[in-house]
Amino acid sequence: MSVEGLWTIQFSETAEDYGGMSVKESINRGGTLVLANGRVYGAGLSFFFVGRYEVEGNLLNLELTANRYNDLVEGALGVGDQAQLVFQGSIEGDEMKLKGRITDDEDKMIYIGAIKRADLQGK
Repeated sequence: MSVEGLWTIQFSETAEDYGGMSVKESINRGGTLVLANGRVYGAGLSFFFVGRYEVEGNLLNLELTANRYNDLVEGALGVGDQAQLVFQGSIEGDEMKLKGRITDDEDKMIYIGAIKRADLQGK
């Protein structure tokens, strides 16, 4: 199965560590990602994403820059106008489970579920 294609994403949770005390927040926000030729493009309600990805077996690594384009809806990331994000996760068929973080905030984790909706070839 090729990872290249259109994926819908669902931000499921953020978790922050405050000196050993973990605080989790459920998130009900989503968006899309397009993975093609090592590049990632996508958007959610408040941010658009541009970056790169690598696949090794069924493991995926993403590096994204998130840029705010909408001030009307608070973003799921809890950041200002721009953030660098890194995600790692597994691919199983048409589903991905990713765990990531904002590079400027090592204590904040972000969890994403993704479902592949279309191949690049239109299947």
